[in-house]
Amino acid sequence: MSSNSVTEMDDEQFLRLLSSPVVAVLASDEANEICRKNGLTFVDLLKPFEQLEDKGAFSYKDPNGQTVDVINLRIDFRDLRRDHFLSPSALRPALWDIMRASKVPQVPLDSSEQFETSSEPSSWFLNYRYHLLKHLEPGNHEFIRCYVGCLFVVSTSEQNPKERINRLVQQQHSLQHQTGKHEVYERSAEMYSMPKWFCPNIFKYYLLIHDPYTYCRAEQLFEEVKTSYGVNACHLLRINSLQASAVDVVPDYWSLMPPSLSSIAATFQEAPFSEVDDVDERKPACLPIDALGFSEENPFAGETIAHPLSEVNFRSVETEKATDAQLDMYGLNKAPARPGRCLTESDVARLKVFVNEFCTRGLVPYVERQLKFFNDVVSSRKGIGKSLLSATKKWLSGSSAPNLSSLVASSTAGSSGSTNGSDRPAGSPSGQGESIFASESWEMQGRRLADLAFLFQHYELAHQIYHMLRKELYAQQAWFNYAGACEMASLSGRLSGSRAYLGHYMDAAVSTYGDVCKTPWLAVRAALLSASLLCSSGHWIEAANQLVKVIDKDAVAGALFLEEAARCYYNVRMYRKAAFHLILAGNRFSKVPLRRHAVYAYERALRMYIGKQWKAAEAHIDLTLGQLYHSTKEHSAGVRTFERLFSLGASNVAVGQQRVAFSEYLTLLKLSNESKSRSDVPKLVLPKILDEQTVVYSCILPEEVGCYEESDQPACWASMEQSCASVAMAGNQFVPYACYRGQNWRATLPCKVPVNQTVMVKLHLSNPLNIPIGLTQARLLVTLSPHDDSEPKDDDVMVSSVDEYVLPAMASNALLVLTATPRKQGLLTIVGIAYCLCNVEEADSNGSVPLSNDCLWKFCQSSAVYGSQAMLVRGRRLNDTKEQRLGRFYATDTRLSMLVASEAPLLKFDLAYAAGKYFEDQIISAPIVVSNIGTLPVDRICICASSAANVAVTGASAASHPIGWKVVGGNVVYDVGGTINAGESINLTLWIRAVGGPTSAETNLLRVLFFWCCSTGAPSEVKYRTFRWRAAYTVVPSVKASIQYKPLPHTYLPDVPASRLLIVLSVLNWSQVCEMKLLAVGMQSTQGCRLQSLLSEARDYSLEPGQEETICCVSAKVSVRSDVGSFSCLPLSPVEAEKAQLDGNNFLRGVCRFPANAVSSKPVISLFWSTSMARSDGTVVTLFGETSLIVDASPFGGSLSGKDPASDCDVINYALLYSPSISHDFSASRICRIPVELKLYNGSESETARIKVECIDRAGNGQSANSNVRDLIWAGTYRSSVSLEPKGEATVHLIAAATDTSVIDLKSGLRIVVDRSPYGEPYELALQSHFITIHSLQAIGTVAEVK
Repeated sequence: MSSNSVTEMDDEQFLRLLSSPVVAVLASDEANEICRKNGLTFVDLLKPFEQLEDKGAFSYKDPNGQTVDVINLRIDFRDLRRDHFLSPSALRPALWDIMRASKVPQVPLDSSEQFETSSEPSSWFLNYRYHLLKHLEPGNHEFIRCYVGCLFVVSTSEQNPKERINRLVQQQHSLQHQTGKHEVYERSAEMYSMPKWFCPNIFKYYLLIHDPYTYCRAEQLFEEVKTSYGVNACHLLRINSLQASAVDVVPDYWSLMPPSLSSIAATFQEAPFSEVDDVDERKPACLPIDALGFSEENPFAGETIAHPLSEVNFRSVETEKATDAQLDMYGLNKAPARPGRCLTESDVARLKVFVNEFCTRGLVPYVERQLKFFNDVVSSRKGIGKSLLSATKKWLSGSSAPNLSSLVASSTAGSSGSTNGSDRPAGSPSGQGESIFASESWEMQGRRLADLAFLFQHYELAHQIYHMLRKELYAQQAWFNYAGACEMASLSGRLSGSRAYLGHYMDAAVSTYGDVCKTPWLAVRAALLSASLLCSSGHWIEAANQLVKVIDKDAVAGALFLEEAARCYYNVRMYRKAAFHLILAGNRFSKVPLRRHAVYAYERALRMYIGKQWKAAEAHIDLTLGQLYHSTKEHSAGVRTFERLFSLGASNVAVGQQRVAFSEYLTLLKLSNESKSRSDVPKLVLPKILDEQTVVYSCILPEEVGCYEESDQPACWASMEQSCASVAMAGNQFVPYACYRGQNWRATLPCKVPVNQTVMVKLHLSNPLNIPIGLTQARLLVTLSPHDDSEPKDDDVMVSSVDEYVLPAMASNALLVLTATPRKQGLLTIVGIAYCLCNVEEADSNGSVPLSNDCLWKFCQSSAVYGSQAMLVRGRRLNDTKEQRLGRFYATDTRLSMLVASEAPLLKFDLAYAAGKYFEDQIISAPIVVSNIGTLPVDRICICASSAANVAVTGASAASHPIGWKVVGGNVVYDVGGTINAGESINLTLWIRAVGGPTSAETNLLRVLFFWCCSTGAPSEVKYRTFRWRAAYTVVPSVKASIQYKPLPHTYLPDVPASRLLIVLSVLNWSQVCEMKLLAVGMQSTQGCRLQSLLSEARDYSLEPGQEETICCVSAKVSVRSDVGSFSCLPLSPVEAEKAQLDGNNFLRGVCRFPANAVSSKPVISLFWSTSMARSDGTVVTLFGETSLIVDASPFGGSLSGKDPASDCDVINYALLYSPSISHDFSASRICRIPVELKLYNGSESETARIKVECIDRAGNGQSANSNVRDLIWAGTYRSSVSLEPKGEATVHLIAAATDTSVIDLKSGLRIVVDRSPYGEPYELALQSHFITIHSLQAIGTVAEVK
């Protein structure tokens, strides 16, 4: 063996370990005392030098006279008092102790980090394999691990060394030839097997050791010993030559030597558990041997396993921390004093010389004699000649190893019906687990011959004899001996190097040992040897299959073999199979229990499953690992494992397992937090914060949150804000303020937030578990860096707290709103949230209701864990450069960072409005109280609504005049004006006409924006603020009106001008429940038209549901005087109309008008009505409404029915200027370009129109019916947009193109769209045909204007 370290031993070296001759050592107490000056016993002193070096190679003669070279021979020196062979009942706990004492590598904290999954076996597997072969009691059918000789060691400092030698010889003789208890043993021999000797006449060697102080006496004594025992049987060894003042220290040759298994086993058995175990109520009082492994009769005795991956009760077994404490108590984990401290290099050289002379001068000559002796004995008894080698070919002839499948089947069948424990096949000798031959029989002598040849590297001779014995023993049905012969025939054949590995021999040995002879440990040994042979030759799958066959022979061995089988599969890239076997190994490790090994196996399996989308397997491993870490008190690792489990989602874990995992997760968090300082708050992963969906609101009130949603038409709000800013901040640059910062936030700099104003954070939470989880005392974690460089204080920012919040099972988008209010200027950053995570189902089990307001914390505080969760929001993914497109780069997102600026103006708006159902065209009054609750004065309050045509704003009193308004950017902006100082308030009234949508059941939404500015010169960095308000309502049918009109050709009223129009209104009560009263008919006209009645007297117009009424009146032009307004009203019921005016209805007086009626260029007829309705409290209220219709004053009669007053299409006119005939030389240029001018005219006196001109190439669509008309191609600008002021005009230059002589129509592909919102829907002008004739080389025609 090239190295003394077990972990550095490859498979070839391990196989040669079995071929090491075993030599017993009996040393006197004085000799050991001399050696203990170096901290070692004599055998320990020899351990590093047991193997002869290359220069120590020697040879000997076999019985046939051939020379056999021995290279790197290793002598296994064993102290008869300490290094005993162990019986199976003692070997199992001893090997388990070695496993417990083994050092398991540290697992990386990050599961995505790959750690070494080496192709080499684990260190604990190598130690287990080494100690199993070294200490397993040899069977009585073999001599490979029997003592070949005995070394007697005495010290020259003894009074009578020769007498001491004689006493040691007598002790060895008594031990070899007598049975019972012997004084050689220092402890009880019940757990040890009696030493077995190779033959009665073993090799004996005598050693005298001395230190430099007794050199003269040592020489004299050595001469006497040589005289008595011969020159080649004794040696004088000098050690401890190092002087006290010397600095020459030899290297530490003993650091890599494995610990003595027998001493560890004895220590663990003698140490009472009460001295080393931690006090834990979950532990049993002691650890019986049955708990360490399975009995030989039933491999799984006392345990029922429903499935290989069945859950383990980690609470019912001991923790492995007691193991470390036990090892520390008895010095197994402590670093002793440095061994060899009294030796020099000369002493080390003398030790090597001694081992070399022991082999070459004493042991090898003895082996030559014994080989010849055994050969003669076997040959004479079988009568096959003087030399066994001459008959090799005869014995090698015949069939190969038999198939034992039928034998195993019969053995199994016999075992099921046997009552005396005999499981052998019919006719086989009794005692399948023992040899059936006497010690001096020729079969046993032949086995001695083969084993001796094998030990001294004569593998060819050994293989021939093993092969011969295999055939003979099979014929005699000596299955125990037969299995041993098969085992050694396979090994010797492989080590001889002259033939391929005989795998079927080893298969026969494993099957016969385990299934026929019922000796599981020998089957385990054979499987280990076979797997080592197969691994050394690269047959990984066969090696794994061999190991899997014997996993039921022993608990620890089964776990180790599954782990080693996984390594074999890993080496051939069968990763899924390797991971599965690691899971099986971890499951068995956890039951032994060897939890650190189980954790290591599961962690390696997890690395193989990660990234393969095998989520269910990952979840099983994480769940088991979390419980293992809990049992081993590795709290941080357990927390990390459960966090990884939760990240996989609930679909991969059963609900019951999720409950257990969540409960243990909370427990581990508490235990982990207890072991840390108070400042270390645990990092929580539940619930999951959807960082990218986090929304931050600033400078808004809580009731405004819904107005800032992405789904609430942000473009509409932005347009209204821009219009208000144009009125309120005339002359100042307007920069929109970002009150809402969500996923579409693009700014890279923090926005400004006024001091003392609340910042609202809306968190989107996800619960990946199928069980509810609870949060208590949730609040934001913020940092504020003051601008004045002062020390931050806790009261710089005031944060809100949510006392209780329950996330339902599998909640995917739960909302949690938290706030923070800065009290000092600086940089405010939201870094995360802090909360107590608790188990809601624990509160259920205690009889509480988790959703109540005061019980969740009360019942869950025992298990609740206070922790935090960081928030990290990243911006949009960058995709500008090639590097960004190939990688993953994200922009900076600053939505969680804010600059706290100086104080800003702050208004409070109290609106009295009740959402619900209203009659169609009902006028709704919403009083507004505007209060300045800030410290700065406010100037210029502006109000803008989304449905501007049906919203009006007035003062609070009935006599108040309407507030002035302007049309800006398609929006109507009301300018309240005036200054509101701090603490003051004003009253306004918002009038809303309930206009329905396409269907009556549709919910209509009115958006109103309040905009105000800070007074000029006020010390505020935020110059303006806004308040958004929404009114939701649905409409029910009320009054349906239609209008008919025609001009009157003659004058029948003498005081009215000749231009008159007869108007007939048809009114239907469309409501099914209420009576409608018609109050008045009004007209809004900018052309001097006023209403006149045709009735001689007024009467009551009350319409029952479904009743229809006709109202006739005349619209006549009158001379418009400066004192006459544009609104005229014709009361239908003077009493009701006067009552309505007294109730504050300014619309009847024309004092307040909706913008849709006021800006129309055509007369608008308004029908005023009222109805009464009882409230829930019994009171009766009167509701008013206004239905508006448009009067088209064309010379032809017609009818119109509608709600919204739209403008006349004839207000916008156009003209096309072009050449009607063009000549072009198509041979010189294939394209004829035709310039066209489009003249646009706005005939309205008050409306601004936006006109869009679109030129679209069409193929036959919209062409003239004339077949000669060809397609038209437009060139140049395809789309143009102009804005026409009242009575204004504009010119648009177009270019038409043709590619052949033809007639083209400019109407083809030309669209003119007029947008007059908010006073009407956009419409398209009807165009006439405009033809152009294109000639080839003809004169160009004149320019004409066509309208």
